[in-house]
Amino acid sequence: MDERFAQSHLWNHGLSGTDHAGCADHGRLQSGRSRHSQEGDGKKKKEEMDKQKSIFVERTTAKGIEETKAVEIFDTMAKFAYGFNRSHAAAYSILAFQTAYLKAHYPAEYMAAVLTSKKNKMDDLGHYLHECNRMKIKDSRS
Repeated sequence: MDERFAQSHLWNHGLSGTDHAGCADHGRLQSGRSRHSQEGDGKKKKEEMDKQKSIFVERTTAKGIEETKAVEIFDTMAKFAYGFNRSHAAAYSILAFQTAYLKAHYPAEYMAAVLTSKKNKMDDLGHYLHECNRMKIKDSRS
């Protein structure tokens, strides 16, 4: 099945794409079952995925979707099992690189931004003030 067709097919049947909320809604999976579906996806456990597939197919066919289409929909979602993990890891690595760059090349400005963002969390401030001392960043008022 073409990916664009799959997306439009899922949309036409009330799913919002490959998300598990759509899976739960369309297949009438309880939120706990949807979570099991996510765990099955993320860990690639074949038996768990097979179990969730049969539940999904059974419940979607009960809503009037042809069994072959229900299987196609589930299989399309299963292809993206690590999609969220990969995209999250990529975004997080970019953020980590940018943060490290700013801390290394603009340490005073970086720590000023960190301290400003943590100004209402007194428990965290001590840690960051200690980090400023370790980095030999002086208070501009002294």
